[in-house]
Amino acid sequence: MLINELPRFEILDEAALEELERGWRRIVSELGIEFLHADALEYLRKAGQNCEGELVKFDPDWILEQVAKAPAEFTLQARNPERSVQIGGKSMVFSAVYGCPFVREGLERRNATYQDFQNLVKLAQSFPELDTPGGTICEPDDKPLDSRHLDMVYALMTLSDKPFMGSVTSAANAVDTIAMTEIVFGADSIDQTPAVISLINVNSPLRFDDRMLGALIEYAKRGQPTIVTPFLLMGAMSPVSVAATLAQQLAEALAGIALVETIRPGCPVVFDSFLSNTDMQSGSKRTSSLSTCWPASFSTASASGWRNSIPRSETIRRQPWSIGSRASSDRIS
Repeated sequence: MLINELPRFEILDEAALEELERGWRRIVSELGIEFLHADALEYLRKAGQNCEGELVKFDPDWILEQVAKAPAEFTLQARNPERSVQIGGKSMVFSAVYGCPFVREGLERRNATYQDFQNLVKLAQSFPELDTPGGTICEPDDKPLDSRHLDMVYALMTLSDKPFMGSVTSAANAVDTIAMTEIVFGADSIDQTPAVISLINVNSPLRFDDRMLGALIEYAKRGQPTIVTPFLLMGAMSPVSVAATLAQQLAEALAGIALVETIRPGCPVVFDSFLSNTDMQSGSKRTSSLSTCWPASFSTASASGWRNSIPRSETIRRQPWSIGSRASSDRIS
């Protein structure tokens, strides 16, 4: 784990931050965000937010009150205590890639297998530069879908002694991950110091789906950190303009973080973002193009405003420029 002593540069002036503030407040209060999960809606309704069916319109000041309950830094424990990591502050946590559907051997690209998954976990364990193998390094298609998450979590726990990411494709998968984590660390231990961190993607624009919310709720109830990640492709899941996209990003991330803190005040959580753009000729996603570098930098700047109260994450797994908490040449910072 590296400690980043470089100075932070304020690339957004006060006027720009005020414009983003006005934008995200309008989005959450006037347009609202959909939560496609009955329990999530009940948490928000009891907290006094305006629920119109599955659409929730928030009091922006309430959101900030909730977000302020999240710790600015927290420790993620590993099976080997010497490999535990600090999330937030000046810490930089590097991880393997996340979510690859294919692997490549030589010139051959093919679907990933469980053997590939195991080998990649072993590789991540062997590199001292990587602080964690991450989670779904690749998708092992040769394992049954209903139990695949058990195999992956088992490999992450047994083939590496570094921190790992849990399964999030359903509430049941999250419950299974927590149960397996308790076997390794003990229930009391993970209540005191979290031992698994998990990625929650927003189904942008302005929607949290039932699978992600189910997982978010289960992890939050047990005090295990989640990485709340708006998934934004400018021109497809967000407006084409950078300013409007950043406002949407803040609205989605802060609403999700507010829900986490409503479920369990003080629960660790990370502000993340996947922000790229759409090729307007082909409709395909463009990753790490020049036109995404500035928005990503602006994302980091806008996230730091909230008010350095929660960790920001730099996709510890993907593009080195992305904000959030995932990693390869990226960082949780």
